[in-house]
Amino acid sequence: MDSKTILFVFSIISISIAFLFLFYNTYSKKKNKFLSAFALSKILAGAGVYCLSQRYQLSDYLSLNVGGALLTIGYALELFCVSSYDNVTSRKASLFFFIVSLFTATFLLIGINFPYHILCVPFYVSNGSIMLFGAWVIFNKEIKTPFVKLVNLVFALYALPFFLAAIGAIYLGNEYEVISNSNQFESLIELVEIIHLVVGTIGYILILKEIDELEIQNQNLIIQEDLKLLEEMNYKKDTLFSIISHDLRNPMGAMLNLGQLLQQSHESISIEQRDEMISIITQAAKETFNLLDNLLQWSRTETGNLDIDPEQITLQPLIHNIIRLHQQLIDEKKINID
Repeated sequence: MDSKTILFVFSIISISIAFLFLFYNTYSKKKNKFLSAFALSKILAGAGVYCLSQRYQLSDYLSLNVGGALLTIGYALELFCVSSYDNVTSRKASLFFFIVSLFTATFLLIGINFPYHILCVPFYVSNGSIMLFGAWVIFNKEIKTPFVKLVNLVFALYALPFFLAAIGAIYLGNEYEVISNSNQFESLIELVEIIHLVVGTIGYILILKEIDELEIQNQNLIIQEDLKLLEEMNYKKDTLFSIISHDLRNPMGAMLNLGQLLQQSHESISIEQRDEMISIITQAAKETFNLLDNLLQWSRTETGNLDIDPEQITLQPLIHNIIRLHQQLIDEKKINID
């Protein structure tokens, strides 16, 4: 099979893959803009390869100049998409792909009268640089799945024959033949292109699948953490209800007992005893209010809506307040507190 036939087959496969990607992304529930851009890169690259395969059916300008420009832009867009597999785009990488592809395409399109071995040098160097720089960007990514490493290796490997072909074009000069069966450098590029077309394309899909699986795993971890937090909150809620029921029972019971005593025996109780009971009820009401206020402050600390400002306090007044709050119960049970 000669070079033109190989290139023609590559172009058909590349464009077919692009339309499959577009069809999949169109009807997929989860739209991926990078997948659409990747499909566009395959269309551009496929169109460029097709022009190159028609070297003797089309004019040299359409075949070599336009075809080389389309191929370079397609490769740059492909590497940009693949290096953004984690949906994180680097501004430096984007600028590099854009500037190199734009410079090369412009040079090829305006270089009508240049010898083709001269046009080949920037074409080969730029495409090799795009592959190598893309591999470097992928290498520096934080997420490195097995297929990421494999695709990264393929891109780095694909850069080598481009640089060798550039050296060959410089060394051979006018004797360098473009799109020729005798061009061993282009034969090497075509050989590695088979690996790139298969591994690079399928690998990109598998990379996206791995990224989706990682996202699902991360979401599951978040759900598990939320469930654990919910369990802790439920436990604290139950503890809070237990504290409220216990701490409110005693002062409310004291006020109820004293209130009933005042209601039933207010005529037989001396004014001094009555004033003391009223004082105890008032104090119990204050302590109950303070308890409810403390519970409210505690709930605010749990929700993170309270700024904590620790300070030293004297415990003795607090202890006396608690004793006064439960004084009736202490007297009833004849408990001696020193």
